Amino acid sequence: MDKQMLLAATVSLVVTALLIKLFAPVARRIGLLDHPEGRKIHRRPTPLIGGVAMFGGMMFGLLSLPMPLGEYRIIVTGAAALLIVGMLDDLRELSARSRFAAQILGVSLMVFAGGVELKTLGFLFSGWDARLGWLAFPVTVFAAVGVINALNMVDGVDGLAGSIMLCAMLSLLVLSGHERHSVAMPMLVVGSGAATGFLMFNGRWTRRARVFLGDAGSLSIGFVLAWLFIDLSQGEGRVMAPVTALWIFAVPLMDTVFVMIERIRLGHSPVRGGQDHIHHLFLRAGFSVNQTVLAITLVAVVCAAIGVVTEWRDTPEHWRFAGFLGLCALYYFLLQRAWASRRWLGRAVNGNLSGS
Repeated sequence: MDKQMLLAATVSLVVTALLIKLFAPVARRIGLLDHPEGRKIHRRPTPLIGGVAMFGGMMFGLLSLPMPLGEYRIIVTGAAALLIVGMLDDLRELSARSRFAAQILGVSLMVFAGGVELKTLGFLFSGWDARLGWLAFPVTVFAAVGVINALNMVDGVDGLAGSIMLCAMLSLLVLSGHERHSVAMPMLVVGSGAATGFLMFNGRWTRRARVFLGDAGSLSIGFVLAWLFIDLSQGEGRVMAPVTALWIFAVPLMDTVFVMIERIRLGHSPVRGGQDHIHHLFLRAGFSVNQTVLAITLVAVVCAAIGVVTEWRDTPEHWRFAGFLGLCALYYFLLQRAWASRRWLGRAVNGNLSGS
C-alpha cells in the first residue's frame, strides 16, 4: 500500500473516531438510541451513530486522495440514501416492507445507474458457466439484499459486525491489490480505516460498547459491501470468481440462512427479531462477549483465507462451491444439534444472556 492510500486509511479512521465523539451527545439529545428492552442484551441506552460516523469517515478518506471521484458518485449516492433510511428506522422503526423496498431501490440504482450486475455465477458446475441472462437483475437484487440483511442480522453483540466488515474489506483489498484494481482499492482502504475507527468504540475493550452500528450503518455499509462483491467478481477485469465472495462472507451468510430456515420450520416469520443466532448460542453457553466475538471472527477469518488462497491458486470453481456447500451443511448440522441438545462446545446452553 502506498503512502497516499495509507494516509486515506488514517484520515478515515481518525474522522470516524472524531465523528463518534461529536455525534454521541447529539444522539442522546434527539433520542437516536438503542434501548435495552425485549430481546436486547445491553443494559444502557446506546447511541446508534456508528454507521453515520463510518460513512463520514469514508467520505473524508476518499476526499483526501488526489483522484477524481466521479466513479464513486453512484455508490456514494446509494449508500447515502440507505443511510438516511436506516436513520429513520433507528428513530422510529420502519416496517420490514419499507426497509426491503428501500434496499431494492438502492440495488436498482446500482444496476441501472452504476452498471454493476451479477451476469454470471461462474463455473459452479464443471465446464458450465452459469450465465444468468434475463435473470441477472432479480438474482442481483436477491444477492445484494441478502448481503445487506446478513450484515444486519450478525450485528447483535459488541464488536462482531465491525470485525466481520473489517475481515471482508481486508480480504477484498488483498485480492484487488494483488490484481491492481484501481477503482475498488480506495473504497476498500477507506472502508477498512472506518471499520477500525468504529471498532475502537464498539468493541468491548472496556466494560461496554459506547456506540452501535445501527440500521443506518448495516444498510449503507452492507450496500457498499454488496456492490464490491458483485463488481469485483464480474467482467473481464474481475479480481475473483463469484464463489470467492461466498467464502469471504461465509459466516453472516450461513448464520442468516440457518436462522431463516429454522424460523420458517417453526412457523415463525423469517424476518422477525430473535435470540437464535450463532452469537446467542455462544452467550447462552456461558462464553463472554469477547470470547464470542473472537471465536466467530476467527471462523470468519479462516473462511475468508480459504477463499483468498483458493482464488490465488486458481482452484476450480466447482470444487470451491462444493466445499462451501459442505461447510454450510456442517454448520447447519452442528447448530441444529446444539440448539436441540442444549449443549455447545462442552457447555450447557441455558436461557440467560448477559448484557452490558
